[in-house]
Amino acid sequence: MKKKIGIVGLGAMGGGVAQRLLEEKYPIIVYDIQKERIEELEKRGAEVALNPKDLGTKSDTIIVMVFNGSQAKKAVFGENGIVDGTNENSTLICMSSIGISEVKEIEQVVVQKGIRMIDSPVSGNFLMAKSGELTLMLAGEKRILDESWNLLQILGNKLYVIGEEIGMGQLAKICNQVLVGATFTAAAECMVLGYKAGLNIEILAEIIGNGVCGSTLFKTSSKSIVERSFRTGSHIGIMMKDMDNVLSAANELQVPLLMTSVVHEIFKSAMALLSPDEDSNAIIKVLENIAGIEVKK
Repeated sequence: MKKKIGIVGLGAMGGGVAQRLLEEKYPIIVYDIQKERIEELEKRGAEVALNPKDLGTKSDTIIVMVFNGSQAKKAVFGENGIVDGTNENSTLICMSSIGISEVKEIEQVVVQKGIRMIDSPVSGNFLMAKSGELTLMLAGEKRILDESWNLLQILGNKLYVIGEEIGMGQLAKICNQVLVGATFTAAAECMVLGYKAGLNIEILAEIIGNGVCGSTLFKTSSKSIVERSFRTGSHIGIMMKDMDNVLSAANELQVPLLMTSVVHEIFKSAMALLSPDEDSNAIIKVLENIAGIEVKK
């Protein structure tokens, strides 16, 4: 019999994970403060928890996939939190992308309660979560990872064990986001430059995408910009939070991140001029405003 999985946080990623588990016939129980996110999952057979404590009481494994560290801490050890209801030897998997100090704070609390923990931020999007094609950056004791491996393989098709220390998964995600932020920004900059110089941006995007600098993210970003379709599933607010985590880790480790500091300022400008809910590729609007143009076919 499959273990019951609890999921706290049903945004794009958490909602995709929930759909994946339902598809694989796992019994799941879900919780989110936004009730509209729950309705469709309930229709498909998910049990709905009253609060994180209730979810913890009824789950063998709990996945936390909320927006940021403060939300994760509130879900785990706030009022009616997960730890108030979870049984000893249950497993908590933190799939939220949060700060190093925040995930270690969560670890301290759950370990004292006899709950096992896996640190597992992810890379991907809603469609990849829904299809089980996420990249998982895993940290935790080997025996705990081994016992959860079948579940983890359902959620992701690329699983990387970084080490046993909680926080190492978050550090890997932080390093990943350095390049993600740079790619969003560089894609926008080169398209603005090329367009203002009179180049055909469809051809320019193809040249770069098929060259040494081509990447999955660049191709997705340039396509979004060329088609003026800012719906890739990555949001400015999420990237801003990730850039905050990157710079926080860099400050703690005393590592200068000069380029990332500029990327952080561009996303901060986008937060002010646009909306946290806009697609990350919409940061091109900030650069277009400065350059006095609008990139279009």
